[in-house]
Amino acid sequence: MNLFSIRNPHARRRWKRLGGIVTVALLLGGLTACRTPEQVDVSEQEFSGFLGDYSALQPGGKGEANYLYINRAVNFGRFTKVYVEPVQLWKADDADSALGRLSRIINSS
Repeated sequence: MNLFSIRNPHARRRWKRLGGIVTVALLLGGLTACRTPEQVDVSEQEFSGFLGDYSALQPGGKGEANYLYINRAVNFGRFTKVYVEPVQLWKADDADSALGRLSRIINSS
């Protein structure tokens, strides 16, 4: 009789145990992806200039991003689709800028 046959009672227990181990591993892997954002000390002088006007941003609270834009008047019911653009990576010419420091951190790891 085959050791991995479903008709074999020992094999059935092995498959059940393996299924439980795989389920626990997937749940633990999923939980590690659910981290809250970490705040980094950023002063207003370190804004990159990407937005042009940062006056609409509000400082984030504990467990949130450093700065948030929240429009409470938006009507999400009128939207039917969401478009997510592909990520673009840009290299900073100024090594002392926020992006330049980030590039050094990424390249050093």
